[in-house]
Amino acid sequence: MTLIYQFNMCVNIVQLVIICTYDMQISSIFSYQTQVLNCGKEKAGSCHGGSHTGVHQFIHEIGFIPYDTCQTYIACSEDSTEGMCDKVDTTCSALNTCRTCDGFTESGGKCTAVESFPHATINEYGVISDEGDDKHHWDKDKRVKQIKKEIHTRGPVSASINGKALIDYMGGIFDDDTADKHTNHVVSM
Repeated sequence: MTLIYQFNMCVNIVQLVIICTYDMQISSIFSYQTQVLNCGKEKAGSCHGGSHTGVHQFIHEIGFIPYDTCQTYIACSEDSTEGMCDKVDTTCSALNTCRTCDGFTESGGKCTAVESFPHATINEYGVISDEGDDKHHWDKDKRVKQIKKEIHTRGPVSASINGKALIDYMGGIFDDDTADKHTNHVVSM
């Protein structure tokens, strides 16, 4: 699923902040994926895949996710070796959560951790489960009602889908009961 799960979750958080504050100006901030990559790998995953519910769990447990003004997003995690990733410090630390730098190192500048910074939080999160559904057939109408209720009650939701089944999709309602049910992508609703 690569980084799609993280971007989707962080977009949902920004959408919720906009809804809760009625402030469209806030759309210029984006919650911070690097914090999840540096510190959330056990629950949320890495550049090589992860769990969108794990991202919510991680943010809920640590209590915050900084806005992206804290540090530039570089798409590297501990297990990444692509490009410059093997030369970047991705350890979970205060410096890798939010930092400010006062100049270039060769000119005597240094970076220091910022202790107080703008951030978003998650009070609750959940999953619409298959509980009560037959293992070979799930109730589409029941799921649609659950999703609508969740959107109405709490705002945007994410859904795992099989993106491969959509490769030749040309529009309209996608309805293919023969498509593989394994998921490899996340969408926001």
